[in-house]
Amino acid sequence: MKGLLTAAWKNLCHRFLLAIALVLLVALLFSGGSLLRAMIRSQAQTIEAMTEQTEISCMLTNASGTKTAGIDVMSVPFAQMLEGKRRDRGCTLDDYVENLRVVAREDLKSPEKATLIRANCPEAVIESGLKLELYDGADASFLSGTEQVCCISSNLAWRVDEDGMIRLDRRLAELGYPPATLKVIGTVSGEDDMIVCPFDAQLIEGGSETFLIDRCSFMLSDTSRLDEAKAAFFETESEWFVEPSMKNQDSSGVAGILFQDAEYTAATDELSAHIALLERLRIVLLVLSGVLGLLIGFLMNRKRLREFAVMRCLGLRRGSVMLSVALEQLLPMLPGIGIGVCVSLALLPDGSGLLGGLLQMLLYLCGGLISAWAITRVEPIRLMKEEE
Repeated sequence: MKGLLTAAWKNLCHRFLLAIALVLLVALLFSGGSLLRAMIRSQAQTIEAMTEQTEISCMLTNASGTKTAGIDVMSVPFAQMLEGKRRDRGCTLDDYVENLRVVAREDLKSPEKATLIRANCPEAVIESGLKLELYDGADASFLSGTEQVCCISSNLAWRVDEDGMIRLDRRLAELGYPPATLKVIGTVSGEDDMIVCPFDAQLIEGGSETFLIDRCSFMLSDTSRLDEAKAAFFETESEWFVEPSMKNQDSSGVAGILFQDAEYTAATDELSAHIALLERLRIVLLVLSGVLGLLIGFLMNRKRLREFAVMRCLGLRRGSVMLSVALEQLLPMLPGIGIGVCVSLALLPDGSGLLGGLLQMLLYLCGGLISAWAITRVEPIRLMKEEE
């Protein structure tokens, strides 16, 4: 082994300029492979960070997508599906929903000109342009409950009885909805003649009701599941939800969902296109490394067939001859890899691209070994006959 290494070293010294060129080529291939791998990894990490940090807002619209307020779709079943109250029926759409904000409006018969606002959280009230001021001891979480409590505009204070209750006569009385009496626990400002109560407040004793949703929005619980969420809403539950389109006919039984993901989707699509391009370049460079290893090995040794035949006649096995040829190609790789590692670490101190560079070298070496295997197949007797 020592003799083969010495012979390989002497042969390289006789071709000094070629050896220097091979060192630089290896350094270039290693650095290029490292940088491409690091760039791919960086782009992928950017997408991951965007996915973790980006919040996608979703809004219910009418089927045609022309309204995000006054959409007038039924509270049942839409709110129930988004709140997770239909899981017993196999509906799991609430898995994709967080920070649900839903509001319903209803004009009242009495107090005259008053409007009843049903909201499920303070944020939903704020989105409606209103502000709640609660009495001592009251908590804004009342909106997520079912109690018969409310906040009223200051101009309706005279409607409150001595027990702190206000009576509501609804325009739906002809449908059998009786008047409701709510306990006042605060005030609401922003508009006159407003009454705010919990979205799920039981305004009918011992019964349930349906009403029209005015507006509804929520955040996607997991941005990485955006495509999955769209499929769940528009395919699995297609009888209730549709992609907003002017081609759709508006109906209180169908709602559109607007996913406000245009910027996020455009950014991730662009990054994904960059990654795909870099992957193609990386594959090209890998193939090129193997081809260069094969070509260089062939060009370095194609005129040495007589020499190899003599080595075989002197008793060297084919494996030893092949090893000698491979060592001549391997020796310039070592300083080239060293230079490539230094360049890669200088540009990428975390060493994230080193594996890519090593893979380039592996394919380059494989190409060299294949050329060595092919060239050293010479048979001494046959070569001597050809020369005669």
